Amino acid sequence: MPKFHHEIFFISILTSINKIKTSTKNKTFDQFLKDSDLFDSTLRRLQVIGDSVKNLLATDFLEKQDQAWKDIIAFRNLVVHEYFSLDPEIIFRIVSDEIEKLEKDVLRFIKQVENKTYLMQALSDTKKVLSKMNRNNEIIYLENIEKNLI
Repeated sequence: MPKFHHEIFFISILTSINKIKTSTKNKTFDQFLKDSDLFDSTLRRLQVIGDSVKNLLATDFLEKQDQAWKDIIAFRNLVVHEYFSLDPEIIFRIVSDEIEKLEKDVLRFIKQVENKTYLMQALSDTKKVLSKMNRNNEIIYLENIEKNLI
């Protein structure tokens, strides 16, 4: 990317959510638990979401007093620092029940951004990177977001 802007953190959150939703779709708790790659990749994506929220709070782009953002960062800290004490049932509940709500909240928030120049640039830059990796489903997801922002 030519220039760093906090809008890229929104794209990181949304792409991580999309990956979680895609990879865990129609999975039971037992399937989720037994598939160590799925479990670990989901945790990594939750960590990316937490890191992105943490960076957005540092830019004063999000309301620091909002408990939901603090909870996301606290969960990220657990994922990073207390991996073996995590409760898989809680992780599965987050993925099953909370992740779509977060997606809707982030989409609603970015729609309210008045100047979308940097957001559109972040979308474009991310799509270029994903194109090099042949991640067509992720590109389609971002294109749909882009269409809804215009």
